[in-house]
Amino acid sequence: MHTLKRFALVAAVKLAAMSAQAQDSSHWVKQWMDLNKPSAPHKHLEQLVGKWDLAITYYKILGGKPDITGEGTFEAKMTYDGRFLEATGKTQIGALPETEERQVWGYDNVGKKYVSARWGDFETQVRLFTGTSDADGKTLTTEHEGAALGPEGKGKFKEILRIESANRMLIEGYAVGQSKDFKIFQIVATRRTP
Repeated sequence: MHTLKRFALVAAVKLAAMSAQAQDSSHWVKQWMDLNKPSAPHKHLEQLVGKWDLAITYYKILGGKPDITGEGTFEAKMTYDGRFLEATGKTQIGALPETEERQVWGYDNVGKKYVSARWGDFETQVRLFTGTSDADGKTLTTEHEGAALGPEGKGKFKEILRIESANRMLIEGYAVGQSKDFKIFQIVATRRTP
């Protein structure tokens, strides 16, 4: 009988420990879910959802040659319950072959910054961006380091995306210089009407 009481006591202690552990675990899960739920900056990204036509201009960067123009399209949608914006696009610039790229945008609630990754069939790198926006989410400024033409083969870059209206945005790309930034490209995006 004494063994049965000891077994019952051990079982009760283990059950209590498992219950406390489950409560701690559920508290941790709730904290994690609260920390990682979509926030106001994620709502700002929703402004980019849809199908867009692009008018692209690359400025005089290749040995003083004239500006190069092109066109393209991209389509963006929110994924993972509003946590990320995924986009796919195609561009045709000058006499270059058509290119395709993908980009994912998000907002890191812990780091308090926008994050993005972009890659395509015209380069071997994945460009990783971080940045901020103004209070209403109409201007998003991101920066990254990556491959560049020139003696060093790499550089720092900045992109500014301005939402001018529900149907138009402007994206400008800059090489970040020691004394001043140098504008590389401009994209005017116009929302397609159904």
